[in-house]
Amino acid sequence: MLRSGADAFDRNWFSHHGVIKITAPAADLHYWVFDPPGLASSRTGASRGYEGTVMLLSGWGGSALSSQYLFPLAIEMHKARFKVIMIDLRGQGFSTGDTCTYGLLDSADFTTVIKELNNRDELRGSIIVAGHSYGAAAAIQIASHNPHVKAAVSLSGPCELMSLGPTVRGLVSFSYPKLYWFSRPLLSDWAVRAGILLASSRHGVDPEKSSAIAALRSMTSKVLIVHGDNDICVPVEHAKRIFNGRPEGTKIMLLVGHDHWSYLGSPDVIQSIVSWLPRDSTSLR
Repeated sequence: MLRSGADAFDRNWFSHHGVIKITAPAADLHYWVFDPPGLASSRTGASRGYEGTVMLLSGWGGSALSSQYLFPLAIEMHKARFKVIMIDLRGQGFSTGDTCTYGLLDSADFTTVIKELNNRDELRGSIIVAGHSYGAAAAIQIASHNPHVKAAVSLSGPCELMSLGPTVRGLVSFSYPKLYWFSRPLLSDWAVRAGILLASSRHGVDPEKSSAIAALRSMTSKVLIVHGDNDICVPVEHAKRIFNGRPEGTKIMLLVGHDHWSYLGSPDVIQSIVSWLPRDSTSLR
């Protein structure tokens, strides 16, 4: 059964919605095909001349239906003849699943996702996974785990699960500035790591394995890292640590004066991201 509202999407932005069932650990992953009418490559022919498929992942707590801050990027990708599929990761948005691992379980989930989307004739050309924040952590690990993925894009992504202390403090200070000054002593690196270890032990996962740095070192796909140097939610040091994990085949864009989200509204930055995407009209079939 669909979670309330999952199928009540705005058809001005999406052509259709689907659900993919994951068996272990169990989860239903919801996806929407971004296909706004009136754009250059929209609704013209069976394959619409796409030169790639971008799986676009929202940040923590986001959903394709609520993450309109990603729409300017999705629109330009679509105009550039990339099919855009927005997917809610497990435990995020309308997708089910009670374990969120910053990419560890998601990388395995997407073996099923890619297979099922291919069976449904949803994929066109080369497969690219792009994500923002939480979705960025997952994107690199998904690309590392799945050889069909030709490239990954990390937008303001954390480098590893066990290094989230600054991120937790940054998010709390941004979202709840008054509460932050009272809670700050409880948000030390040690406290955050202890909480992650406790939660991980309850769910039977190893948090040390949830690492974009380690994933990058073991993959051959192209990677683009985009990060604002004024990001208090995920400090720019995360981007530098990811890049240093494998500089060859990895491009990094450090954006002066930008924060966790602001560059996603910049036409110049968006065009740079879209221009970097690899093109290939050859599909899996």
